[in-house]
Amino acid sequence: MEADAERGARTRALYERLLAPVARQVDAKLADEAHSLPAQLRDMYDYAVGGGIESPFDFLGLFGPNWTSKSEYLYIDLGSTSGIIADPGGPAVSTTKVTEHIFRSGLNYHFNSPVVAKY
Repeated sequence: MEADAERGARTRALYERLLAPVARQVDAKLADEAHSLPAQLRDMYDYAVGGGIESPFDFLGLFGPNWTSKSEYLYIDLGSTSGIIADPGGPAVSTTKVTEHIFRSGLNYHFNSPVVAKY
């Protein structure tokens, strides 16, 4: 039991001497980065922007008037996140930005198109 107490005391001393100052510096750096933005923008960083086009699709007369083709683009920005990475040279701050570029294309069939009777 005495060995466990001594091991715990050494672990606490090692943490206080080596890791605690680094953790305080990293926390201060993250806090400085967070407070560098205006208060209105700190929580408003996620957004999506996109556009597309849809047009009638009549490829070699094989498709009827109910068919359309579409193409779309979507950009999504989900902001960034920071974390601490354990490194042999000491802890480091890592910031990751989450963004997506999405391209879509396809064919649509419209069931509610007007029916024209031909006699």
